[in-house]
Amino acid sequence: MLFPAVRRAAPHLAATIDQLEADHRAVSDLLDRIEATAHDLGNDDAARGRLVEALETLTTHLHDHLAFEERSLAPVLRTWTRWPHPGQLDDDDDPPASGTPEESK
Repeated sequence: MLFPAVRRAAPHLAATIDQLEADHRAVSDLLDRIEATAHDLGNDDAARGRLVEALETLTTHLHDHLAFEERSLAPVLRTWTRWPHPGQLDDDDDPPASGTPEESK
């Protein structure tokens, strides 16, 4: 719901949104890996090592992702006068923003 609205409100962030969507898919894959590894735990020391490694990778990825997401989206989100609703995601609807940061200065 958020990314389509940001794409309309700030077309100059298209590549950034693409990267954020790819990051979200990567996080989903990491969570799947963690879940699968957790099922293999038992008394298997190798599985425990894989789980720790997967959790460390997730932690690093999430910290980097959230910092990038906040830096990239905060300037646009600060200009919004209302939050998007599912009914506002049609192509004919106006974005929920007052404009890009440059337009609102």
